[in-house]
Amino acid sequence: MKSFTFIAYAGLLCAAQGAALDLQPQIDAAAARGGGVVRVENVTIRNIKMEGYMTPIFIRHSNRHGPKGRGNTYLRNILIENVSGTCESRIASSITGVPARDGMPARRPCDITLRNISLVVPGGGTEKDAAARVPERDCKYPEAFMFDRMPLPAYGFYVRHADDVRFENVAVTPCSFDARKPFVFDDCVDCVVK
Repeated sequence: MKSFTFIAYAGLLCAAQGAALDLQPQIDAAAARGGGVVRVENVTIRNIKMEGYMTPIFIRHSNRHGPKGRGNTYLRNILIENVSGTCESRIASSITGVPARDGMPARRPCDITLRNISLVVPGGGTEKDAAARVPERDCKYPEAFMFDRMPLPAYGFYVRHADDVRFENVAVTPCSFDARKPFVFDDCVDCVVK
């Protein structure tokens, strides 16, 4: 079992092209991924400016490794703060886990704080996008495109199967009208927007 603890990124400029640092080109600029056989905790990402990414922030805990991933894995205690940037697609930032089913345990990211975040998104989401049912994709590789490259039901943050998620001073501004809400919560416990 791999464990990743006390990880910190700070003071980065992330640009999809000509990057000073390119954490994952053109897909997600600040990402935390866990599941299967991995434990991730105590991650801090701060003082980030990102430009030209499809999805600014992506946090996912999955069952990617199937039955061999039945151990005690977690994705917890993550702080992302002082982040600004632009998003180039209608695929919102997301914080997602997976439900328990087919003999596999639930994988729920928990204790996540996003603070002092300012993002500009393209907008253009429709009523159909707002009502879309997002597939679970329990075992798929965790990346922003994993949900069939579809726009998520929120233009800002889509949060599903997650616990204790806090948004403090988070602003997401669409460039054009968007029929979706800035935040959508599905099967979440103790998630708040301040």
